[in-house]
Amino acid sequence: MFNLPDLSVAWIYADIYEYELPLIHLGLPAPVKLSYLPAETFTGKVIYIYPSLDPKSRTAKVRIEFSNPKVRLKPGDEVIVTRTNSRPAPGTTRASRE
Repeated sequence: MFNLPDLSVAWIYADIYEYELPLIHLGLPAPVKLSYLPAETFTGKVIYIYPSLDPKSRTAKVRIEFSNPKVRLKPGDEVIVTRTNSRPAPGTTRASRE
């Protein structure tokens, strides 16, 4: 007997640099391209921002959720995630260096 996972919803984990974190917020659209489908763009949304940074890379992980009804996104795929918003999330402030 086999237990097959439901792949109609896919999650992608992306590493975000510390300096980009003020630009990331829940619900932010996240366009993704696959190397083997270069003409197609999938758009998901940020559903979770992990609360800690990797001390070596100074990145935080975010989880992006995609509707995947045709199962085009598969576990283990390498993707390119782009950011569509260059403004800080509502309610955040930027610190300036003097």
